[in-house]
Amino acid sequence: MIGKKSEFKGNALIKEVEELIEKREKAGELTYEQKRAYDHAKALVQKKHYDKLEKELKELDMLSDDAIAKILEIFPKSKILLSQLLIKEKRVFSEEDKDKILSILNKA
Repeated sequence: MIGKKSEFKGNALIKEVEELIEKREKAGELTYEQKRAYDHAKALVQKKHYDKLEKELKELDMLSDDAIAKILEIFPKSKILLSQLLIKEKRVFSEEDKDKILSILNKA
């Protein structure tokens, strides 16, 4: 990777990470780190319904794509952890907003 420029600037959803590493695996041998990342992503994607959850969080129309990616990666179960993930959103979320987000995550 030395000397190569990164084309992607942002957060990737776990689902996207899994797909990217799958493509690399078909092209050749994965490194140890790539194998570990792939196993982790695959386990998370199998547990959760990411497409459905991502759509529902976007429908709330209160979160950026980066925040949604981070929420789906960490999958917070408490308001405290969710609040910490939402700090970068540069707006104040009411307790009701946090409850809506957590209720969507608890459906999975």
